[in-house]
Amino acid sequence: MSTYTWKTQYSENYQDEFQQKGIIEKDKAIDEFQIFPWDKEIDDYKRSSDNPSIPKIIFNSDDKRQLLIEAVSAKGYTIEYTNLATSKYSEFYISNDFNKNNYTVEELIDLFFDCDIEQHIKLKDISKESIVGEEIERKRKIPKNIEYHFNPKHLKTLGISTLLWLALSITLLVFNKILHKDIPLVFQIPFVFAWLPGIILHLTYYLKNQSAKVIIDTRNHELTYIKGAKEIKFNRDDIFRCQVTFADSSRASWNNYSYVWFILNDRTYISITCFIADPYEIVETLNCKYEEKTRGIPLLPI
Repeated sequence: MSTYTWKTQYSENYQDEFQQKGIIEKDKAIDEFQIFPWDKEIDDYKRSSDNPSIPKIIFNSDDKRQLLIEAVSAKGYTIEYTNLATSKYSEFYISNDFNKNNYTVEELIDLFFDCDIEQHIKLKDISKESIVGEEIERKRKIPKNIEYHFNPKHLKTLGISTLLWLALSITLLVFNKILHKDIPLVFQIPFVFAWLPGIILHLTYYLKNQSAKVIIDTRNHELTYIKGAKEIKFNRDDIFRCQVTFADSSRASWNNYSYVWFILNDRTYISITCFIADPYEIVETLNCKYEEKTRGIPLLPI
């Protein structure tokens, strides 16, 4: 006879954070599903400005079967059944609009605990890509430090278009001097605005993280920022606010610039630019909560 355990995840939790609830039996599992605060959690999920976790309940058996129930809308639930022993899975949606041809979530829980659910759902093979993905995720949990070093990649970030506009602006000035003619300012300004923001961004990003490095402890979710004699170390629980900022237009010459801005509980500020690493790679490796913000020009915070 199989033994079952269960765990939950709320919208405020980190992506890898669960509440382990211990051993459970079928009748209790149905009760726990029904009393789970779905309405509140779905509302919190929708209102959250950071990257909330999808509220869910997960039931596991000791014979490598799992039933995951999650919801982001009051209209219904997404169900995922996995059998790792046979490399089979099934994913489907259960609407809260009653349909006599569909199972209820309570009925599926009942079938899962009776080891009879596979007779009532359509199973698929777990793809090799999924297995590889799970293996990568498993390796990420192995205690280790990941380091990121200052690497500006000038041409890729600055962009050829910015350099071309700068060259055209300089050429215009040179011809102006050679021909001894004053070209109206109205014709010069567009050239300047085409390259100046990119140059300013590049210089500020360069100076902000010059010779800096970032070390992330993936086991303890700690980040260490080192620049010269300055060293700041914090845990993801020390973060008051985290914001990933990038340009709101892919056509702008400064669209390659982005940064992550950490505000800690003690009001310490740390900005890590794309000259060290992709901001999303930083927050995903740290596995922390973060907000996203787009700006016309992603200038660094003062």
